[in-house]
Amino acid sequence: MPQRFIQITFDFKRQPDMAELNETLNKANDWITIAPNCWLLWTSSEADKWYSRVKKHLSDGDRVFICEVNIEDRSGWMPRKFWEFIREHQ
Repeated sequence: MPQRFIQITFDFKRQPDMAELNETLNKANDWITIAPNCWLLWTSSEADKWYSRVKKHLSDGDRVFICEVNIEDRSGWMPRKFWEFIREHQ
């Protein structure tokens, strides 16, 4: 299966158990935290598969947005670790 970048962004009303969420994220081949509620994953799974995995971490009022990321068209100011993650999986 082709590998892709998937971004998962949450709007939590109540903070989930982060150890459990990290277990779920570990199903990706690799991932990095972009912001406190935002992750970039390197995975062969599609967005709908990730939704089925993360929805158990959602509470009433929580929101989540999951999408494939076109990493070819990019710009920004991020830590070196982030750019190394991108280059490693590109």
